[in-house]
Amino acid sequence: MARVIAVQHHGCETLGAIADALRCFAIEWSYVSFTDGHAAVPEVSEWEALIVLGGPYSVYRPDQHPFLRSEMELIRRALELGKPVLGVCLGSQLLAAIKEANPLPSSD
Repeated sequence: MARVIAVQHHGCETLGAIADALRCFAIEWSYVSFTDGHAAVPEVSEWEALIVLGGPYSVYRPDQHPFLRSEMELIRRALELGKPVLGVCLGSQLLAAIKEANPLPSSD
């Protein structure tokens, strides 16, 4: 069964309708949160895709929110391995920051 990891910043920020779509395709998912600083970074090879959800944090303030560095490293590793990454709100900002700092080679 396909597996997806969803990075969650708050309990109220869930997959919502995305979970319904995943369920329709029999895709299993689990949440991970780095906000308390204690979560282990999941092994990228153990899942097929990454979803990074929204939250009230600023992508430009990793000094105030050090867990964002762990999330950005997870996103970077997923991209390097060619895993699909979906960013929602803050997640899309983190994804853009990764791409801006380390552009991936063009497929041209």
